[in-house]
Amino acid sequence: MSHFTKIKTKLYNLTILEKSLDDLSLETEIGSKEIRGYNNQKHVAELVIKQSNNHDIGFAWNGSEYELVTDLMFWSQPYSIDKFLNQVNQLDGIIENVNSSIVNIEGNIHAHEDTDNDGVNNSIDTDDDNDTVLDINDDCPRGDLWWISGPLTDYDVDGCRDSGEDMDDDNDGVYGEDYNNDGWVEETTGDRRRFDFIGNNQDLDDDGVYHIETKQDVTNVINNVKMLSETTTPGKDLRHVAEIPMVVAEQAMREGWFNDKAKMKAWLNNSDNSIFRIWKGKV
Repeated sequence: MSHFTKIKTKLYNLTILEKSLDDLSLETEIGSKEIRGYNNQKHVAELVIKQSNNHDIGFAWNGSEYELVTDLMFWSQPYSIDKFLNQVNQLDGIIENVNSSIVNIEGNIHAHEDTDNDGVNNSIDTDDDNDTVLDINDDCPRGDLWWISGPLTDYDVDGCRDSGEDMDDDNDGVYGEDYNNDGWVEETTGDRRRFDFIGNNQDLDDDGVYHIETKQDVTNVINNVKMLSETTTPGKDLRHVAEIPMVVAEQAMREGWFNDKAKMKAWLNNSDNSIFRIWKGKV
């Protein structure tokens, strides 16, 4: 049975919620985090308030609002939950009202602007920066002027100029590339390796050929092999020889030696693969 208490809050904006908690001088973390409760029970939250007892408070999205999730046994705030939520809700409302006012002011200002000086106010201009990408499709609607979106200037046609505005020219969600192929993305002023991806699919030389790399954590396989080696007695006619990781089986099927007895025996007898062997004799 869960030891966590969930309380509805009518809090809908994570950014404003974080700012409200900051104003209360609370240490927070954003992202999918686990909070711990009684008997090491765990619950995932999108925002976490750190507590000195290591049993944190969370706010989790329930589909319509951020509800407070906590194990009341470990509540260590200097005020009750009711008072705490009242303070958060009050600050949340103040910040939201201020933000709304700023948006209204900015909206009124933009309505009378003419970014590209074409004689048409932004409020009715469908292409404020005159780059030929309509504002409705333009990620930089009031960006650089005096240029035209095209294959050489705006590779992903998002309305952001590759040479300065666009930090992700190929729109793959990667800002910079793994130029050293070491699994880390180097920060650059722009993502120049178009249509490359960090992770499993890479076209490092931009020749249109993607290289597939599959990885597997084999810790459980190795632990299982060790347990079976210590507890299994080889039969006279039937022996449990090895545990083959799925990533190796997939490689064998791709390369065509999964059903090749000679090649499979060679793999099993290779000393480099002994860590996966249960029965240590020669196959």
